[in-house]
Amino acid sequence: MHQRCLITLLLVATLIVGACSDAQDGNHLNGTTFGDAVDDHDSDDGNNDNNLDGDTTIDDQYALPAATCAVEVQPASDLNPLYRELKISCPGDVAVTGFVTAGGEPGRGWSTPRRSEAAREHRLRFYGLLGNKTFQYALFDADSGDAVARGEFTVPPLPLWMPWLNVSQFDPRTRRGLWFAATITSPRVSELGVYFLRAVAVFDRRGRVRFFHEVEHALGEVYEPLQGVIPFSNGEMVVSDVHDLLAIRPDGTEYIMFDLEVLDGAFQEAHHQSFVADWDAEVAVVLFDELGPGLLCDLDTPTEKALGDGIAVINRNGNELWRWSVFDHQQAVAPYQMNQCMCRSSHYGKDVIDWTHGNAVWPIPEEDAILLSLRNAMQIVKIDVSTGNVMWQMGPGLDFTWIGEDEDEDVWFRLQHGPIRLPNGNLLLFDNGNGRYGMDCRLGSWSRALELEVDEDAMTVEPVWEHRVPFSQAMGNVERLPTGETFIYNGWMGDAVEVTPDHDEIWAAKFPRMVKAFTLRYMKSNWSYEL
Repeated sequence: MHQRCLITLLLVATLIVGACSDAQDGNHLNGTTFGDAVDDHDSDDGNNDNNLDGDTTIDDQYALPAATCAVEVQPASDLNPLYRELKISCPGDVAVTGFVTAGGEPGRGWSTPRRSEAAREHRLRFYGLLGNKTFQYALFDADSGDAVARGEFTVPPLPLWMPWLNVSQFDPRTRRGLWFAATITSPRVSELGVYFLRAVAVFDRRGRVRFFHEVEHALGEVYEPLQGVIPFSNGEMVVSDVHDLLAIRPDGTEYIMFDLEVLDGAFQEAHHQSFVADWDAEVAVVLFDELGPGLLCDLDTPTEKALGDGIAVINRNGNELWRWSVFDHQQAVAPYQMNQCMCRSSHYGKDVIDWTHGNAVWPIPEEDAILLSLRNAMQIVKIDVSTGNVMWQMGPGLDFTWIGEDEDEDVWFRLQHGPIRLPNGNLLLFDNGNGRYGMDCRLGSWSRALELEVDEDAMTVEPVWEHRVPFSQAMGNVERLPTGETFIYNGWMGDAVEVTPDHDEIWAAKFPRMVKAFTLRYMKSNWSYEL
């Protein structure tokens, strides 16, 4: 298959946003056939009020007819305690739908599936719940809207080590239907030394955990964090877990989405931010690294322990369709193009030189190309998939000229993270800004979200938008929301902020100290209305 066709499969990702219907009277759901009104859990834009608010309960609003369905609440799951399944038995064939609410909690969470098939036995699941809280459920005939069952269940508390986001700013303009997926790493100390607890979590706009799944370490690898969470349109998420791309379903069950055994021999078969378009993608663009020839930190002495990056396109069967390695292109990305201050890292072992430190890949299928961010080489490279050639290198002193009010070297991004290409062709990235103005590479005045207009004919780069945040020594990502706001996570400091194009900060939050979220990315919520 031609490589262009392979890469084109990768960008079929959508954010589906719909509207939810509300109840209108005591024992009936309004309007047309209710089960057909909404196809999924998508959240509204924050303007949809719920009839159940304050301390009003389902018992107050929904009276049941004489013939009802029996409900058996299934035990909470250790894999994700923040969901619950109901086993439903009805006296006749009926399609069932329903929702849950909680006293004092605005909004409602709709069932999965939203509408069951007509039958006597059903199983409905409710996601996006809150720990240590009691929820009331109401179930209905999806065709007539008549109530068929109601009741309640209590969700157990989460482990004490699982943090909440501390929200400090919540403007009415904040989009309530978007939550945030994160990979959480929490250090612990035992008799054997320091180890990491790891989890994939989803946070709502109040900073509360709405999904929690702890990911066990492979034997002997207690120091490896989870990285690069990617939320999918069906509620699943995938993370880079060193040896594979691991997917987690909404109920907390895991499966290996892409087996990377074909990359056996790599230093890390998957690290930082790989790329998978959506849950049904047939291929992944995987970022891996390997050891090879390079230079020590003096940029003069040869070594065979330089850690450099590669890209592989892998299909669902674990087959390698395409591979690129920086070691095959050292005439372009030269070993001396390395930050001398950041080149050593105890994480990778004795004498290992952290040469390129790639942290993100981004395919451009319409151009048969891939962008690769090389943090320690302080550059973004564009790679021609058909030839493997480096088309250009962007960064201080490389192929592009910076144009704008200030054209000195310090205006360039430094030790950057996560460039993505926007629909208008511009690049959006997180500029950590280490070492700017002659500082030590572990220091900086500020970091920023940076949007660049790139002219590949004139070979110029012009900044068109930036927003500065507190300095982040490492990690960080930035995303443009569907409504035009920009979400910025500054990684090392644990700060997250959402800003308008005019720089109004409309939402802000922070992780507790000593808890690290390597990435924080927006996703659609499981709730029809969320403050």
